[in-house]
Amino acid sequence: PEWAAVVGLGAGTSAGMLLAAGLLAVAVRAATGRDGVRSLGRALLIGLAGAGVGLLAGRWVPDAVLSANAVAAIGAGLLGGVVAMVGFAVVAWLAEPGPGPRTGSLPRVVQVLATSGGGVGRHVAALTSWLVTASVPASVPVRVAGPAATDQAFGFAAAGAGFVPVEIADRPRPAADLRAVVRLRALAGTADVLHAHGLRAGALAVLAARSRRRRARVVVTLHNALVGGRGIAAVHALLARVVARGADAVLVVSGDLGEQMRGLGARRVDRALVPAPPRPRTSDPAATRAGLGLRAGEHLLVTVARLAPQKGLPLLLDALEVLVRERVPVRAVLAGDGPLAGELAADIARRHLPLTVLGRRDDVPDLLAAADVVVVPSVWEGQPLIVQEALRIPAAIVATDVGGVAEVTGDSAVLVPGGQPAALAAALACLLADAEGRAALRARAAVRAGLLPTDEDAGKQVLVLYRDLIYRGRGGVERPLHEGPLHEETQLPTGPG
Repeated sequence: PEWAAVVGLGAGTSAGMLLAAGLLAVAVRAATGRDGVRSLGRALLIGLAGAGVGLLAGRWVPDAVLSANAVAAIGAGLLGGVVAMVGFAVVAWLAEPGPGPRTGSLPRVVQVLATSGGGVGRHVAALTSWLVTASVPASVPVRVAGPAATDQAFGFAAAGAGFVPVEIADRPRPAADLRAVVRLRALAGTADVLHAHGLRAGALAVLAARSRRRRARVVVTLHNALVGGRGIAAVHALLARVVARGADAVLVVSGDLGEQMRGLGARRVDRALVPAPPRPRTSDPAATRAGLGLRAGEHLLVTVARLAPQKGLPLLLDALEVLVRERVPVRAVLAGDGPLAGELAADIARRHLPLTVLGRRDDVPDLLAAADVVVVPSVWEGQPLIVQEALRIPAAIVATDVGGVAEVTGDSAVLVPGGQPAALAAALACLLADAEGRAALRARAAVRAGLLPTDEDAGKQVLVLYRDLIYRGRGGVERPLHEGPLHEETQLPTGPG
């Protein structure tokens, strides 16, 4: 019958193509060895699946056509196409290549970040620079994937890393996020480790890696807790669950984040080391105070922060209002920029507060050194870079006891409850009236600064983690990733006393 002729023709053609491909594979292997035939072997597997689909279609379609049933013919054709598409996708996934053999024991790493204008970008740049240039047996092969603007801001390519533009915004954008997953999925096929920084980048990296059969290990560093409304909290909870369940290891900047991720099912959680970059002083404190226009007898409060909700700047304004009402001779400056600049300026003018917004400054160490007290009024912080910088000055610090602040300062700062203007104002008034107390705080800050992590500590931590995940996988007993005095199970060291 006619259908038998069609099926026979299809089978003969498929068999001939497979025979020719097999002979070609033998010839390629004889010429190039085992490695040269890998991709050809995957092609043969896909071709075999296609031949099977062709045989089935050759059996069904002629029956439908010869029965003069046009609807059945169209249906059979569509069904054959769907079956072929699904079959090819499954076989392609099964045959998908892994990253291939490594040269030596060093992992191939892709650092992933979303839009960043500050601490996260600087941390990725410092890690990348150390991994590429540190005195290990050889440079770690590192690429960075992130928005093109981050390379311009932080110079990843200039540090010796390959840079791959992948647009990951700070807010959900479905089409852009899908494109980012596709790009990251391709990168995951040539890497041993995807190390994502931030919750959104981490969730996209998990989705990309988990869609591959032979996948890279995924490390996610969580730098922040999101501060926002109910909608943001719902999105945050969903992304946090994806990261907790899908990442091979989660690094956190504070103990509360660690507890949250363990509660969501994360198998491996450890404390991240996020050092502040060293910045030298360029001016004498007296000259800096004079440049700010301080009058005799005035105390100087310095806050350095992005003008954003997380930084708790309304709390600072409320505390200043209390100090003015109590006639404390105080002058405050705020260095930084951000989305709340206009709102803050209007509030300061309306309330006639002794606070000057300086904008973005390059002389932050000089401002910290000139301060009588450095004020950190944040709603939440992990390992705040500005606190680390103030400890290195060393400065007298009053900060809110939120997130990981106490884990960084130990007993070298005065900590007050978050969101309580009266408590902050009382601590400031007490310390401004006590010169000996400020000197004692500075002495403890100097000791604490000697225990803070360095870029080398952070680089060694992640390199140990990468190797551990590659060679041991997710199983085994969790162990500290940083040996020595900087690592404790629950917090950074509190220093002597």
